Amino acid sequence: MPAEITIRKNRTQVVRLALAEFKGHRLLTTRVWQDPGRGEPLCPTKHGFTINVSRLHQLIDALNALEQRAKARGWLPADTGGER
Repeated sequence: MPAEITIRKNRTQVVRLALAEFKGHRLLTTRVWQDPGRGEPLCPTKHGFTINVSRLHQLIDALNALEQRAKARGWLPADTGGER
């Protein structure tokens, strides 16, 4: 399993999600990374958040609820049984 997961946000930014441990706390970290151009590596921005992994189920439940609301509004297609 990868140490971090990257999701493309737009043409110049990605969102990185990772599990981390800091001062004994197990965390989920999210951060937006920016492509500065000029062939340089991605740079972290100040945008993101960190939560304790004990709250991960609440985040997943919230995202699932928002996915259903987006489908109800026609912003996403209904489930087809395939991959996303």
